[in-house]
Amino acid sequence: MEEQWTYEEFVEQVKQKLHEEFSYPLEQITFYKKGFTSQEEKEQMWIRDCNTKYTDIESDELQKDFLKLEIREDEQITRVHRISIGDLFEDYQKKGFEAAFDLVRKGQVDMETSKAGNDRIRLRVEGNYEELKETLIIRPLNYSLHIRDLRGCVYRRFSDFALVLYQVLGNANQSLMTSKIERTELEKWGMAGKEEQIMEEAMRNTMRLYPACVYDKRVNKEVDFLEGDFTRKDITFNQILLSTKATTNGAVALLYPGVVEKMMKIMNGAFYAVFMNINDVMIFDLKDTFARRYVEQAKSSSNLGEMLSGKLYLCDEHGVNPASQFVMYSGKR
Repeated sequence: MEEQWTYEEFVEQVKQKLHEEFSYPLEQITFYKKGFTSQEEKEQMWIRDCNTKYTDIESDELQKDFLKLEIREDEQITRVHRISIGDLFEDYQKKGFEAAFDLVRKGQVDMETSKAGNDRIRLRVEGNYEELKETLIIRPLNYSLHIRDLRGCVYRRFSDFALVLYQVLGNANQSLMTSKIERTELEKWGMAGKEEQIMEEAMRNTMRLYPACVYDKRVNKEVDFLEGDFTRKDITFNQILLSTKATTNGAVALLYPGVVEKMMKIMNGAFYAVFMNINDVMIFDLKDTFARRYVEQAKSSSNLGEMLSGKLYLCDEHGVNPASQFVMYSGKR
């Protein structure tokens, strides 16, 4: 029968297992208790990120117990992992230690991905823009929810959200692993003052890596958006979901060059769009009175960290812009 550990003993066992199985130095594994606060800016960002993703609570005070794993190379922190240790302890009590630790293996600690990610971060540290630029993408974040996290980062405002520059570190267990790019890094790359160029190249990478797709929710069918032709007769008008093939952070697809124009051909003219969250966009005919309701649904049903925009957008020959009023069209367009 497995020995039953106290919470404190369990924490030490997890730290030891991380050290033995993944070669993490013990001095790089830190236990943070619920209620922890800090005056250091990067720790404040880490606390807020943990709270947003695990509890949907905006706070500068840690809302759960965490283990923080700092991966260091050449005296620099190249990646940070976190484990919600309280939740893991509950799994241990129900399933035993090995079953609980399997969640660590499958989830947040992927050594191959970490190694590949570290190699990519090293390119950033070395300032090799030509090699690393293919790994840069754009991810959308609600501006007001993430304003502190965006300090010093490279981004562009778009309405009430931000298009943020990230580096792709890898994919682990169908989870996209990325890291924000800070403005100070552009100087190391010799790209200071060239943010627009970098953002444009990153958007092209995003389109290449995560092509736009339309999903017909009625029949749960994926339609390749960039290849092949289809019309309004092929899809359900009030349930058109625009995203990417990966779906993660797919809301940015509406802002890909050429997407609005192609969507206008499908919809026979202008259309409404509602960012349901950071992952997808609902497309509506201008005659559809449910568009406004979906705006409220998006604001109320999204997880705090995934809510993107609280506005209705009119998409036409002028691009994507917040709708100043709910325009009802009639007759031919």
